[in-house]
Amino acid sequence: MNMQPQPGMQPQPDDVQPQTGMPPQPGYTPQHQMGYASQPGGYAPQPEMGYASQPGYAPQAAYPQPQTEIPGKTLGIVGLVLAIVTGGPIGLILSIIGFVQSKKAGFKNGPALAGIIIGSIFTVIAIIVTIVIVVAASAAVSQLTDPATICAAAGALSGDQVTVGGQIITCP
Repeated sequence: MNMQPQPGMQPQPDDVQPQTGMPPQPGYTPQHQMGYASQPGGYAPQPEMGYASQPGYAPQAAYPQPQTEIPGKTLGIVGLVLAIVTGGPIGLILSIIGFVQSKKAGFKNGPALAGIIIGSIFTVIAIIVTIVIVVAASAAVSQLTDPATICAAAGALSGDQVTVGGQIITCP
């Protein structure tokens, strides 16, 4: 076994076994060293890490690593979707709850923050549209109850009387 020494290794004489330092026994050629096949350079392979399986038992799979679920993330996603779909305060409220839960646990929650922003914008828009509709409806109702408008719609002249819903209106 006359091999070139590798960098950082001491050359081994031919008459000494590399693992034990003992001279070889006459007529014996070592095939295995400590249960391992002999390797060039006099090194035995490293044993595999892990547990040996018991006879009669199947080897156990490694336990999966627990995944850290971000608290409030699901609620934040639901809030974001509802804020976009319904455009109302329900998505805003759920996003705020999810965001607060995540913040208390020390996590960031992007979907909840997006749900808060979109929910706030859509809620403000909904409030403005509601105010515009109420004002427009109020103006339409007041115009319909105006005697001059009623008389003009009926084609009545000034001083004529028109009956609307059982009430008699004198045109101006």
